[in-house]
Amino acid sequence: MIATMNLFGSVVPNLNTTFLIDTSGSMYSCLATVREHLSAYLRVHAVDIPNPHQTLLFNLIEFNSNIRRWADRCVFWSHPSVVVADDWLRSLEPKTGTNTLGGLLTTFADTLCQQVVLITDGIPDQEPQVIINFLQHQQQEK
Repeated sequence: MIATMNLFGSVVPNLNTTFLIDTSGSMYSCLATVREHLSAYLRVHAVDIPNPHQTLLFNLIEFNSNIRRWADRCVFWSHPSVVVADDWLRSLEPKTGTNTLGGLLTTFADTLCQQVVLITDGIPDQEPQVIINFLQHQQQEK
């Protein structure tokens, strides 16, 4: 599979994707741009009719001091679900804290997720080595 480049870096098509969005205070100046680009990306990749052989799923999770999921688990990447996701994206506002590890833990709890797109501009509240160790452990389990 060839990854496509966009505002979010390299995203591999045809993988169930969770977009993990930093909504800490440092994202204040760029959150509108993130919302705009993410909304456009979701619309471009949405489909009208589910194909049972190629069902693509997505989810959105925001993290600051707290973690908030758009959906309990990855959902079908369709135009109707993207419309609902757009409303959720518009509700995002910067808050305090950058609980990156909590966001990753929530993301990896969904066994349907095959790819994580981390959208952040800041330093996590946790030690970077703790996050790296967690990611290495997740990779070994896959």
